[in-house]
Amino acid sequence: MVRKTLKRFYIYIISWILLSIILIVVNQSSFIKEVENRTLDYRFSNYSLAEQADTNIVLISIDDQSLRYANEKGVFWPWPREFYALATNYLSNCGAEQVIFDIQFNEPDYNRGDIDSEASDNYFANVIKNSGNVILSSQALLGESKIDVETGINTLNIEGINIPLTDNFNQLSLPIKKFRENSLGVGIINISPDDDGVVRRVPLFYKINGQYYPQLAFLSFLKSSQNNTLQYKHQSIATDKIDIPILHEQDYLINWYGNGGVEGVFKYIPYSNLIQSAVATSSDKEAVLNPELFKGKTVIIGATAPGLFDLKTSPVTKVLPGMEIWATIISNLRNGHFIKTVPGHLVNISIILLVALTIISLLHQRAVISHLFLLIEIVVVNMLIIGLWTHYRYLLPWVIYIITIVLTYLTVLLVKYLAEGRDKQKLKKIFTRYIHPDLVNILINNSKDFELGGKEVEATILFTDIYDFTTYSENKTPKELVTELNKYFETITDIILKNQGMLDKFTGDGLMALFGSPLISLDHAYLACKVALEHRSYTESLSPDDDGYYFNKMTRIGINSGLVVVGNIGSSKRTDYTAIGDAVNLSARIEGVNKLFKTSIIIGESTQKLIKDRFICRELDVLKVKGKNEPTKIFELIDELGKKDKDELIASYEEALMLYKQGHFLQAKNKFEDLYNSKYSDYPSQVMASRCQFLIDNPPKNWEGIFTLKVK
Repeated sequence: MVRKTLKRFYIYIISWILLSIILIVVNQSSFIKEVENRTLDYRFSNYSLAEQADTNIVLISIDDQSLRYANEKGVFWPWPREFYALATNYLSNCGAEQVIFDIQFNEPDYNRGDIDSEASDNYFANVIKNSGNVILSSQALLGESKIDVETGINTLNIEGINIPLTDNFNQLSLPIKKFRENSLGVGIINISPDDDGVVRRVPLFYKINGQYYPQLAFLSFLKSSQNNTLQYKHQSIATDKIDIPILHEQDYLINWYGNGGVEGVFKYIPYSNLIQSAVATSSDKEAVLNPELFKGKTVIIGATAPGLFDLKTSPVTKVLPGMEIWATIISNLRNGHFIKTVPGHLVNISIILLVALTIISLLHQRAVISHLFLLIEIVVVNMLIIGLWTHYRYLLPWVIYIITIVLTYLTVLLVKYLAEGRDKQKLKKIFTRYIHPDLVNILINNSKDFELGGKEVEATILFTDIYDFTTYSENKTPKELVTELNKYFETITDIILKNQGMLDKFTGDGLMALFGSPLISLDHAYLACKVALEHRSYTESLSPDDDGYYFNKMTRIGINSGLVVVGNIGSSKRTDYTAIGDAVNLSARIEGVNKLFKTSIIIGESTQKLIKDRFICRELDVLKVKGKNEPTKIFELIDELGKKDKDELIASYEEALMLYKQGHFLQAKNKFEDLYNSKYSDYPSQVMASRCQFLIDNPPKNWEGIFTLKVK
């Protein structure tokens, strides 16, 4: 048993190690990452934080309404720079902290009928300079020539190691010189969605020809915090006030607040309303918009009209204006709304521990308990993932944890199936010789209910023997004797197996049967007694010419119940499943008492107590059998209740037995003799009459009503 347990222990240890390695490798696959992205989208969609979005960020949308308004005024797309200058000047006068253009001005304006392009650009450049709060956009490109870094565009001073950025750009599409030189700064607006087209992460800066350039939203944050000196740490960028987490790929994971667009978490204002308010203010008329809307705010101007092609997809919104990506990142950075991720080595450790926990939870012998533990584990893991996300925006891997639990569960089931399959074949081989084939299948399917290594159970033991077998065998050839004996054993064995008994062993011309093990049964005593009566009934149906008549007719049976130890007992070369204990020994002695009383079925007191409400029994005697110091009552098993009317015999015998126990041997003898000479011709009464005469002739000292047998 210990060797078997150790073997399974090693199998589970090996399974744990192999599963952990496989799952750690699988977790690095692109498929798992894609599915994890979908679970991230699910978390954003179902556990939003709309109330945390920064209200100091306002989005000015160049939408269809604004395009129509401009068309009505004779201004067509692309708009002249003075159109932007008018809006920028108005926003600065309203007290806007920053005005960010998610629009590229990388080429000079062109002449229109009444608008001079150079004058228009100069006007916008002057407004940018006077405002002092305008941030412009640029785009990183791949090209044949390098850019000139002395162009006025902001570069970042990042202390620490060389950051391994994946994008290898070498050019910038910059705003025209007069714009960028007068601006607060120029930020890069490159966005590369994931393979499924969803924007989940962006770089905070780009490395171009050895220099680091900020992304648009990151530049806005740096300018508002007046800090251009940064320090690179492992998976974070440190400023004077906060550490900004970045992913292993050096990207920043955007913390989306909720639905985007006009009805989303940020305030949208049509560009047409802004222009109308700017014009009204310059003419001392009432503005459409309240100037307080922009005081101290960060204003981002970008396109939302479908025809202007600046629409993206976020985890929560299929069609999202590109400028809301920058608004979200600015809100994240300024307020410290970061998504916290688990370092890769900790994910690997958690996978290893989760595999171990799942294996342990499934090792309980009862499947119901194992599956309950597994269910609790799944619930706790999911609650932990959702709880940490909802309250702390802590991102735990979801897919790999579920795969870990499921794959481990299937592996443990497979190991158990293979191990139990071998065990069941072993059990079948062991027990097919002993018990009914139908019971073997039940036993195999309930193999956890018993132990082959030894177990104490309440059982009933049945022994049989044949009267005068030696005398009978003297007149038979060995071949005839073996043939008849085999037929006899086949008959009585079939009766035992049919009644859920286990054939323990053959004892020469007898056998030992066990009821109540290996399959536990509360009716073990009833089944054993039923076997005895069925065999007697079979014997009564035989005629002297029938095969096995003599053996069946001359069979005597002893039955006793009690605690026994059952298990595989024997040597290293051969073992047998059997039962040992006082109850077994007493059953063998009780079987031998039949010879004394010339009865066929005697049961012990422990058995009689279990079946007294279902069978007719009579107490025969109180004996001390050989090898036992404690006296025991013995009973003759007569029949099932209601089948035979022997009330008169039993009552008379009990009356005589009472006199015998009280020491009135002469009176008892007379009553026993009357019973023997009556219509019943009761052999036990003859035996007891003879014993009474013996006690009359040899008066006992301190009589207690207990007779000691000197022979087996």
